Amino acid sequence: MTTPKTIRSFLLCLVFPTAALAQYGAMSSQELMQKAEAGDVEAQFRLGSRYDSGDRVPRDGAAAITWYRRAAEAGHANAQNSMGSVMQAEKRYEEARSWYERAAAQGQPLAINSLGYLYDLGLGVTQDRQKGFEFYSRAADLGWAEAMWNLANIYGAGQLGIKDLDMACVWTFRALKHVEPDWRQRLAPAARAAGFFERSFPKDQFVACKQKADAWQPANVSAKQDAHQSAAFAAQAQSPGQPVTPKQQFPSGLLNVYSPDSEGWVLTGAGTNGIAFGKRGSESSETYAAQVIIFEMSPTGNSDEFVSFVKKRIATMNPAPRFQETGSDFQYTEGRGYPCVDVRARYDDNAAVTPTSNEQLKLKVVSLYCRHPVRQDLGFFAAYSYRGKAADTQIESAAKSFIEAISVPK
Repeated sequence: MTTPKTIRSFLLCLVFPTAALAQYGAMSSQELMQKAEAGDVEAQFRLGSRYDSGDRVPRDGAAAITWYRRAAEAGHANAQNSMGSVMQAEKRYEEARSWYERAAAQGQPLAINSLGYLYDLGLGVTQDRQKGFEFYSRAADLGWAEAMWNLANIYGAGQLGIKDLDMACVWTFRALKHVEPDWRQRLAPAARAAGFFERSFPKDQFVACKQKADAWQPANVSAKQDAHQSAAFAAQAQSPGQPVTPKQQFPSGLLNVYSPDSEGWVLTGAGTNGIAFGKRGSESSETYAAQVIIFEMSPTGNSDEFVSFVKKRIATMNPAPRFQETGSDFQYTEGRGYPCVDVRARYDDNAAVTPTSNEQLKLKVVSLYCRHPVRQDLGFFAAYSYRGKAADTQIESAAKSFIEAISVPK
């Protein structure tokens, strides 16, 4: 299976790789199959990856899709992204978008970049280069170098207005600085563009470009600089797909988080930038999700600007036409002793992916967005959501319990 060369991959996927996940790479395919068949979500994803690439098993696209789908339906962000890639390769763009949106809601950078690609080119959606630019920007802020190169191309081609070669230069060098070694060949055009800028720009202009590129860091790099504080999310978490006990503590130097206070939850992602949990409802179409994510946050001048920032971020995470908002409420508060926005939002999810089909479901999200009181350059949000055919009257109390338990270490 292949994906178009302008797209492809991975906050936490939400999840950054951890030592707890390294064990899967060392397993034999038979061991991995046993764990996958027993319901281990990470094993299901890894098994799908092996069939996809022919790693230690005969390459089998159908088997890859089967295992990707099982992990994706259980809430695994990387598997959801892989399902999006599969659908995109088959030019089933609406289905691809649906899977990418689920992965993007968990902060998966490749999926966010791929959503930008779909909107940028108008694949399965009405072409909207501004929305594509916004998704590319989100993915770039999470450290995905290909999204940075996409931004360079937008500025260089003037797709949103007048050409801006200075910003094209800046984003080109940011992409080259932050690309992972295994992906460097994919950004060979960026390396050629860098040579063009060096040859054609006056010296002062080129130096200014490089300085601006070097002065910036993605949000995930900022978080990694505090890895000695925040990596506890990853270090103390079990492997994705493993059950958690009610109110199980997951501390870090930036935030203390507890799993929801009811039975049946599993860990779906954990890394230096956050942690996520999932739970099946009583019906096959019902799912619950709870997550906490840390992100880089620019200064806001007042409460109105803070609320506006939150609204814009949520809009990009739950884009129309898939998500039709049916009600929302945003309340600025400093009840915790630092700036926050309390959010209630309801949607019709017009393309929810269920085990049997895509259908319209109700989605309700209770969330809190805050600026970190110690690290003023960071924000965090905690969200608790329900997706199903009918409204869940219990979500408010459960969400309140989950969110109120989150604290900043003293």
